Amino acid sequence: MRPLEVRGNVLVLAPHADDEVVGCGGMLARHLLGGGGAAVLYVTRADAERAREAEQARARLGKLDVFGLNCTEGKVEAEAGTVAALVDCIVQRTPSAVFVPAFEDLHPDHRRTHQLLAAALRRLGPGTSRNEIRVVCYEGLAPLGQVTSRADISECAERKWAALACFASQERLYRLVEVCQALNRYRALTSMRRAVRFAEAFQEYELQAYLEQERTQPS
Repeated sequence: MRPLEVRGNVLVLAPHADDEVVGCGGMLARHLLGGGGAAVLYVTRADAERAREAEQARARLGKLDVFGLNCTEGKVEAEAGTVAALVDCIVQRTPSAVFVPAFEDLHPDHRRTHQLLAAALRRLGPGTSRNEIRVVCYEGLAPLGQVTSRADISECAERKWAALACFASQERLYRLVEVCQALNRYRALTSMRRAVRFAEAFQEYELQAYLEQERTQPS
């Protein structure tokens, strides 16, 4: 498993507020501390409580730009207007990498986020830097069967835990902090690097490989 390397701007697609912290909060904090740029795009519209929690969580990670597609939770669809808004975001941010939940994640909104992203990437014209974009799938609350890369988040782990703790509404249901601490510790132990105390795991795709993989997924 190789170390994850990201440069420049990154864009994280979060179907719901908290997905960005669960899957790659440590990577985001590390990237921002290193001088990189990062933005989160929330696919679904959060209620007032969860939106407030997300704002507090972002403040724990660093200076993150924020975008939203305003979809209704449970009703994410790759409609023309929504795809166009995502295209505009990608063009504006010019990310070197777009982060999205893993294909193995069975939540319907997460699966349809892939449909949105694939539709947007296919609409990017040849004059853009489309082919330079990598798609990176992040781990949720369950371990992925296969991973290609990891991010050592040891130095930023406390920022991630603090950000997760902001989601009190979700912590009551899922014990986010405990689950992520255990999963990120497991990823560190299996990295075979004693200096790594916590790590996040990812699946990386070159753009064309991602689009081909997305075509094989159930709708």
